[in-house]
Amino acid sequence: SKYAIYFGAGGNAGSNIFSYYESSPVTNLMFNLKYLIDVDGQIRNTDYLTEVAKSGDVTLYENTAYVPLGFMTGSDVINCDSVSTSSTKISYGNPFENQINWFRAATGIETPVYNKIEVESVDCSAETVEIKELKQDIYSLKVKTDKTDKDQELYTEYNYTVEEDCSVYVVFRATVEHEENISITVNGNKDDATFTTNGTVKSVGELKAGDKLSIRTDYKKEGSGKFRVCCYSLNKEVFDEGVKILKKGVLKTTTVTDTAVKGAVTAEKDGLLYTSFPYQAGWRAKVDGKDADITVLGGSMIGLELTAGEHEIEIYYVPISFLMGFGISAIGLAVFMVLVALASKKILFKKIEPVTEDQIS
Repeated sequence: SKYAIYFGAGGNAGSNIFSYYESSPVTNLMFNLKYLIDVDGQIRNTDYLTEVAKSGDVTLYENTAYVPLGFMTGSDVINCDSVSTSSTKISYGNPFENQINWFRAATGIETPVYNKIEVESVDCSAETVEIKELKQDIYSLKVKTDKTDKDQELYTEYNYTVEEDCSVYVVFRATVEHEENISITVNGNKDDATFTTNGTVKSVGELKAGDKLSIRTDYKKEGSGKFRVCCYSLNKEVFDEGVKILKKGVLKTTTVTDTAVKGAVTAEKDGLLYTSFPYQAGWRAKVDGKDADITVLGGSMIGLELTAGEHEIEIYYVPISFLMGFGISAIGLAVFMVLVALASKKILFKKIEPVTEDQIS
């Protein structure tokens, strides 16, 4: 889940699970999402989604930029997994920049897949909130309350102006130790979509040049901490070109189960076979019938370093309990064989006593 948080998908660093919201076309590609389910119209951008079914308030979308569960990338993707071990969400870095670096390493396209939208102004309730920019996009915050004033406002607001027609995404990642309610407004109209403080990349939708965007946080009680807030637009031309490149080296599977994947891949050059298979101890791999080392990406995903050419791939899971049981059985069998050998030797060389007449009678 730290890997998911690092790239802007909602997760819990203390467990091996993550909650996936709409996020972005880049993370949809990274996590091998072919279908997305929208409940109550929460999805704001359908540029790369096609509606395939609908029932009441639930809509099923198919990802038109889908790339199969394994595809060739540049080897530099191995260096894009600098997931921090710190417990603070701020230390995971800017998820947009993390995605930019991953996409550049995977495709070889130098132009960033996102463009930053600079904040124009930061407003706050001056008498109750102290805010200070520590470095780009990172702020420290202290909220004070006047307990005699029940109607007091406790808020911060970050304002942006969109310079061209584009798909806009925002992120808010906080360590502030109090409850907060986050809302987004576009040209004064409030968006009712769910927005969280766990650093999930969230789509605002398609905006026009000159549109005004505001991210407002209302606080319910005193507290202090740090947070990151930033806004980016997707560079669709770069993303489309990158998807074309990645689709040239996909893993063509012949077998896919919960514990095994078999298939073939053609690598145009030396690189990394990136898969969306979550790694845990017990996963093994073979390339062209020979055992191969697995490259674990961010402690989470399975990768295989391959040379240029055609390769047969097998990735399979052997439970640790099976290996432990096999080891214990092997040791037990070895001990048994030693005991049998010792017993046979004792019988073979035992002194034979002559038979007496009493024994015969």
